[in-house]
Amino acid sequence: LSFSDAGLCTQIDVVNESKSGATTRGALFLCVPAATYGANLKHRENAMKTRALAAEFVGTFCLVTATCGSALFAAPAGGGLVAVAFAIGLSVLIMAYAVGHVSGGHFNPAVTLGLWAGGRFNSSDIVPYIVAQLLGGIFAAFVFSLILSGALSAGPTAAAT
Repeated sequence: LSFSDAGLCTQIDVVNESKSGATTRGALFLCVPAATYGANLKHRENAMKTRALAAEFVGTFCLVTATCGSALFAAPAGGGLVAVAFAIGLSVLIMAYAVGHVSGGHFNPAVTLGLWAGGRFNSSDIVPYIVAQLLGGIFAAFVFSLILSGALSAGPTAAAT
């Protein structure tokens, strides 16, 4: 494969040997115009970036949900810090396996900044990643505010009275 002004091109060499031993050689050139190849490549890069940002959003949402959920519900019920630690560890493990191959599995702005500082992450991707992570955490907090406001405003249940 080669990329030229004509576009993405490849050459296929054709060799035909007859029964008499005569050999015929030829070449077939296939080219995709540069404008078409460039547009498809840009579309694919944008789709991959969107998938990565969605993966960071979902991963951060799950991490914050596991952290807050275990701290609010498991620890006071007698699960203690061990239950919270397992919930956080399992959520990171599950999200790393589920969407880590799509985005790198940062799920935390500190990890994103650390990878950038170590030269393992593009500077142009820092802001979108951190925004996706913050939005995932905010959405998880919003879900917990809905859960807790419903639980607190319902009052005592019939079974408790």
